[in-house]
Amino acid sequence: HSLAENSHLLASGRSFHFESNLKQEEAWNYGFSTNFTFPVHGKNLDVNAEYYFTNFQNSMVVNVDGMNGAHTVSFENLDGKNYSHTVQVDATYPFGDILDVTAACRFNDVRTTFDGILCTQPLTSRIKGLLTLGFKSKLDIWHFDITGQISGKGKLYDQTSYPAFFQLQAQISREFRHFTVYVGGENLTAYKMSHPVIAADNPWSDQFDATQVWGPTHGAMAYAGLRFNFKRQSKN
Repeated sequence: HSLAENSHLLASGRSFHFESNLKQEEAWNYGFSTNFTFPVHGKNLDVNAEYYFTNFQNSMVVNVDGMNGAHTVSFENLDGKNYSHTVQVDATYPFGDILDVTAACRFNDVRTTFDGILCTQPLTSRIKGLLTLGFKSKLDIWHFDITGQISGKGKLYDQTSYPAFFQLQAQISREFRHFTVYVGGENLTAYKMSHPVIAADNPWSDQFDATQVWGPTHGAMAYAGLRFNFKRQSKN
């Protein structure tokens, strides 16, 4: 099951090593969530907050390019610490009858001991943020949605950092009696990784690696479509 849960690592030229007698994972989970509603200028500001802590007594550690050598993956029992802290806060507020605003932020602190050193879990952004603006016309036939998302810095397998990046999505839709027309765009900031696949020109070498994709691999994209609304007529 260890390989099945990490099948994405097969997209590389690494060799695999399995420690004998891998133990069953064991962990304690703690957390809470709460929500508040505040009246602000005649409207309700809804705020949700949650915190979760997971502390592993034992876990299977996926050690990439560790002490067994470069271009290797070792599945090992935990020898040290493995824990995660997650904090998330989101808020929603309607400005009048035509604009809804949602903002959210999540903080992750995920660490695992690799080869005796407590390290940040690879390919996990510490901070993620989201801001969504939803406009609608007074007759509720036009809808405009804009979403901005920021992904914070993180670590690669060798504990070097990858940068934070920002993405923007937008969609416009027009409601008709029996259908809706919509057009939109994704990744409108056109941010993408310059080389998402390492040694892409030599896929059979041990240096080939398509497992360290931390950001978008495509630039800006546009789309359009139709949604049909079929309403069943009630029988008298």
